[in-house]
Amino acid sequence: MNPPVIAPEIYALRPDFAALSILVAGARNGPSDPYGVEQLRLACEAQEPEWAEAHLDAWRDAYRAFGAKPQRTPCSVEALRKRAQRDGTLPLVNAVVDLYNAVSLRYALPIGGEDADAYAGTPRLVVAQGGEIFDTAQNGEPKIEVIDPGEVIRDSAEHGRPDAGNSRRNHRIWRGRAVRLYRRACRPESRRRR
Repeated sequence: MNPPVIAPEIYALRPDFAALSILVAGARNGPSDPYGVEQLRLACEAQEPEWAEAHLDAWRDAYRAFGAKPQRTPCSVEALRKRAQRDGTLPLVNAVVDLYNAVSLRYALPIGGEDADAYAGTPRLVVAQGGEIFDTAQNGEPKIEVIDPGEVIRDSAEHGRPDAGNSRRNHRIWRGRAVRLYRRACRPESRRRR
């Protein structure tokens, strides 16, 4: 798998944008296990860090700059946070997803996992031209959405379709042997005031 590429247009939208991509090779995923279940429980029960709201505000600003509407399509950690506050827990998915959801929730970071073995080509973070098709799910049912021009999307040759990143819920769940974890960061202290 090639390292991800971030289009220069992304920095025009958010000069403070930074990304960290980690490739974990040889990881063995499986059903949820006791360690992951416990970490997810602790993350749901933990008191939120005092800086979390400012950090999430920075993410809302970044998503607006990236063409998303945070109230409609919040970043992944915002969606996890709301669900954990509402339900007191998060659903178990599998060992890897449970762990990165726990880390995401505990540190207010939008983290996502990708099946590196399923990628074809180079993953790219780009600005949509408009009209790209995105596979998602709504109420557990597959759904196809058309992406608006200007929205930031992850794009690869996988299935010839883009992924609107953590701003929308993708129905493809990681089940592979290697995973790439994304952490996108816009520093709260450098966030633009409107």
